[in-house]
Amino acid sequence: LTSEAQGMVDNAKWNLGGSSTYQGLYADDYYTFERGTTVYSGRSTEWTGKIALMYPSDYMYAGDLSKCSKDGYNWDTDKTNCRDTSWLRNTSDNQWTLTPSSSDSLGVFSVYSFGRLENDIVSNSYGSRPVLYLKSTVEITGGEGTSGNPYTLDVPSVPATETISNIYTNAEKTTVVNNSVNYEYATSVGMMEDVGGNIRYYGADPNNYVSFNNELWRIIGVFKDIDDGNGNKENRIKIARNESIGNYQWDDNENEWSTSTLQTYLNGDYLNSLTSE
Repeated sequence: LTSEAQGMVDNAKWNLGGSSTYQGLYADDYYTFERGTTVYSGRSTEWTGKIALMYPSDYMYAGDLSKCSKDGYNWDTDKTNCRDTSWLRNTSDNQWTLTPSSSDSLGVFSVYSFGRLENDIVSNSYGSRPVLYLKSTVEITGGEGTSGNPYTLDVPSVPATETISNIYTNAEKTTVVNNSVNYEYATSVGMMEDVGGNIRYYGADPNNYVSFNNELWRIIGVFKDIDDGNGNKENRIKIARNESIGNYQWDDNENEWSTSTLQTYLNGDYLNSLTSE
């Protein structure tokens, strides 16, 4: 990263809670156990750093829960209403998530190209989409959020967290019930509030594009009280690269993110290779 771009990326405390099952889990279920402390014996429950991967809940909340009533394992059985409504799905590659299995030493949750959420073995080479948090002081200086005219970023004036939050706040809301949980959807702008009070973009192709590192990235949402690892909590925007950087092993030996080969690469060679603002 250039000094300007590095100034936009924040350290964050990433939760590494896992689950022993991948069946019967909805977006709110994933969100809860990701932030829990159930892990395989000896594994870390959190990690502090700059670049990680999406959570399973990110993938599911990026879908339209007003249409989809399936659990994540069965999203591929309702293509129109579930898998095809999530902008985080990659139609050509399986994708890694950050979340490990809590019942074995090699399992990590992945999103298959055909839409299903399931566990897989860390040594498989799957699509790896970098995800990071922007500092709360980063502002949106232009653009419309479309792929042809993405948001542009700078520091600072009106924080981007406030700009995005205001889009949601000022839009008309509709209540959506999924897995017995009430959500407030702003359908006109493709945004919703999740079970943790975070504002997210959802749908097949919402206007959440942002120009970062001279590439198209996309805004997952505005997340509340994100810890920078030193106890400083602020609302921060989380973004994901629009495309995978290629297929990589999560690791070749175990599902411990803090020492995994993919974490080491993303926060070493990959981070240092980014060259534009």
